[in-house]
Parts: sequence; C-alpha cells; structure tokens
Amino acid sequence: MLMLAGIFMLINQSGKAQNHKSSFFSTLFLEAKLHQSAIMAHHTEMWSLTDGIYTSYEFSLVRQTTGRTSNAFLWKYPRYGISYHYSDFGGSPWLGEAHSVMPFVSLELWKSKRFLLDFRVLFGAGYFTRIYDPVDNYKNRAISSHWNASVNFQLAGKIKLTEISDFMGGFSMLHLSNGTTRSPNFGLNIPGGFAGIAFKFSGKPISFQSPDSVHHKKGKQNIRLAFGMAQKELLDFYRQKFLVYHYEMAYTRYYNHTNRYILGLEASHDQSTALIVKKAGKVNDNALKLSKYSLVAGHEWMFSNFAINFSLGFYVYNPDEKNDFFFNKIGINYFLHKNLFTSLTLKSHYAKADYLALVLGLSL
Repeated sequence: MLMLAGIFMLINQSGKAQNHKSSFFSTLFLEAKLHQSAIMAHHTEMWSLTDGIYTSYEFSLVRQTTGRTSNAFLWKYPRYGISYHYSDFGGSPWLGEAHSVMPFVSLELWKSKRFLLDFRVLFGAGYFTRIYDPVDNYKNRAISSHWNASVNFQLAGKIKLTEISDFMGGFSMLHLSNGTTRSPNFGLNIPGGFAGIAFKFSGKPISFQSPDSVHHKKGKQNIRLAFGMAQKELLDFYRQKFLVYHYEMAYTRYYNHTNRYILGLEASHDQSTALIVKKAGKVNDNALKLSKYSLVAGHEWMFSNFAINFSLGFYVYNPDEKNDFFFNKIGINYFLHKNLFTSLTLKSHYAKADYLALVLGLSL
C-alpha cells in the first residue's frame, strides 16, 4: 500500500500539471512481454525445482509523465505504472504458479528519435499456489508462504515501429522471497531475457513542458535516525518466530538534484542469535554482545515523496558466524513529511533474505 500510494500520488501530481494539448489517453501505453528465464541455483536443492529455461508472461499499464513539475523534468519525464507477471515455472510440480503485481518506475538512460534505452524498477507482491510442506512438497525449500515480496529490475531497449507501437527487448532480474517471515526461505533469483510490444492508447502526440522553476537539491545534507522491526523464522528452529530490532544513524548528501548517497552505522538485535550461538557451543547472555553492528554505504533515488534505496553493508561485529561479512539491502521509502519517513526494507546475505523490516525514521 505504501508503494502504491507513493507512485499514484506522483502520477496524480504530474497529471495536474500536464499540458492540455496532451490528452489523458495519449499518455497511456499497454505492454505485453514474453520472458525466457532460469532459476539461479544458489543452493544445491534448487536444481530440482525446474527443468531449466522456462517461459513467463508480463502485462503492464504505463503512463508517460508530461507535467511541468521539477521532479519530472529533472528525471527526463519518467514513466510510471503497474505490472502483472505470471509464471508456472515450466510446469514445476514443486513451485506451482506465481502471480505478481508490481508498481514501477522507468527511467530514461538514452534516447533518439526512434530508440529508447531505459531502466525499470518494480517492487510489489507475489502469490504462489504451491509452497513448502514437509510431507507433500518437501523439495520446495525456496518458498514457504503463499504471499511474498516481488522485486524486479529490467534494462530494456525500445524501437519505435509506428506512431502507436514499439518493439522492446532486454534483460531482467526477478527476486521472490518472504523475507524469512516463514522458513525455509531460500527465495528465488531469476535472471532472464525478454521481448515484447507496447501499444499507445491514442495516436495523438505527447507534448512535454518545462517547469516554471527547478528545485535545486545538489549539496543538501541530512542526518537520519531510524528504528525498525521484523519477524523471522529459521530452518534450524522450525516454526519458531523471532523478533528483530533494527537501529540506524546515517548521513545523506545530494550529489545532484535527484540522487543522494548514504553513509551510516547500523545495529540490530536478532532474538534468534542467542540460540544460534548456544547451538555452536558458546554461552552469552549479554544483549549488546548478541547484537550485530555494521557500516553501510548506499544510494537513493528520490521521486517527490518516495525513494528507492540500495545499500551495501559490512559487519564490524557479528556473533553469528554463519553469516557472510557483507550484506545488501533494498528499500522503498515514503516521506510523510520532509522530516518524517517510513520504509519497507529487505535485507539479504548474497541471495538469501535475512529479514523484511518496517522502519520509521527522522530526517534532520
């Protein structure tokens, strides 16, 4: 809901400022794509889930921004929309079918008269018809809950065929996981290639406008303080639920008018760590020594009231020796006020999700 609210707010804002010469339907597109994909076997158990390359399908409703907002102008008038993705994983009896609905933003990388190269970020939810069961579906250690986070990145080249149609082709990476809210949860990482076609709803041309003024953000700095919580399960402690408390302090700075970098410190207290340490033959009841501390560097794309965040972290101290030294995070931030934000953040170690946290923070 947070993602949808942010994206549709942006669409409504751009619509209020759009050029009256551009009709509403002239800014709408319908896309259909055919994906050829394969599941990455980041665990040996993953090899048995599919027979290799399989076909999936994607349909999207897209809107081209045309308004005079500073944000749309600085991003070279991005496209927003919502996508539906379907796959039966080549008829896999273990994975069943997956249905994903993902709001997205598409950013222009390069453009000529008949060619467009863009990068699309999609973040939403996916539903699986088949999940892990210790008796009936024991091979599926990738997905153990019907509802999962669905994250997709796409790099696409588009060739203009006619005034109302485009051909497109490119590469994608799809991630499906429940953030370890249920275990086992190896998650699915699915690279692939795609081809498709886009149809414009109207043959009328799109007219773009320039803003009356541009909001200059380059050089602006902030200090962030945030607290988050998550719930997770671990395969080693089947069906036991553990809480994770997440704390962070970060410095942010805009290096241009739309993007900023983030440098920060994080601490997290995971209730499962005490059991992991005890299972390894060590005894430690000190909450501070059972917590994890890390340094984080990240990048954030700002779109009016919401942002997309990518970060890489390094553990300075981690009592759970089973984890890697490094981790990565992807999050969606929504700014309720210029000084108050909330976010949904997925933390992973390589390709394995650690937890999905709901965060509330201050930007000072």
